[in-house]
Amino acid sequence: MTELRQDAEMGMYKYKNKWVLSALVVVLICGGLVIGIQYKLEERSHSKLSDLHKAIKDTYGDFYIPSRAIDADELELSYGISMDDVDSYIAESAMMSTYADVFLSFKAVKGRADVIETELKNYRGELLAQFSDNKAVYAKIEASQVFRYGDYVIYMVVGQNSDSINSDESTYHEQAKSEFIKCQKIVVKLFK
Repeated sequence: MTELRQDAEMGMYKYKNKWVLSALVVVLICGGLVIGIQYKLEERSHSKLSDLHKAIKDTYGDFYIPSRAIDADELELSYGISMDDVDSYIAESAMMSTYADVFLSFKAVKGRADVIETELKNYRGELLAQFSDNKAVYAKIEASQVFRYGDYVIYMVVGQNSDSINSDESTYHEQAKSEFIKCQKIVVKLFK
């Protein structure tokens, strides 16, 4: 009788395991689909940022200085950007602190672009203060601006650096504006 009971319990155990296993498979498949859908949505918003990043890097070539990726923690601590406000981003800075070059591009969470825009404008102000003694770098920052197109917010300091030995202040400004116009044309073309 005990053998019969053990066989019955074992059958129930196998039966329960099949249901648990089936339920687990269904959960994993549905979860995978949800993750896949979310990934596709993020991929679409990230592709605009990727297209911009590639276009800027291609345009500036060897003069594209921001090559160090900026992680989420650094964005919060050093740039004031809360990840709660960010859907996706690409962010890079120069390897050396003597350069102000930076590439900051964000797709904001719906309704949060204004917060990111404000933080990037604040960061631009901090750069101007930090490099006020370096006229060539200051001109490059001064020529820059924060762009906003819907939920996309972008700030870049990019382009060829002026030769601080052979240039005067008016040359710094002319060169910085010329370099920034290249950036501006790319942003307008991709986001209009």
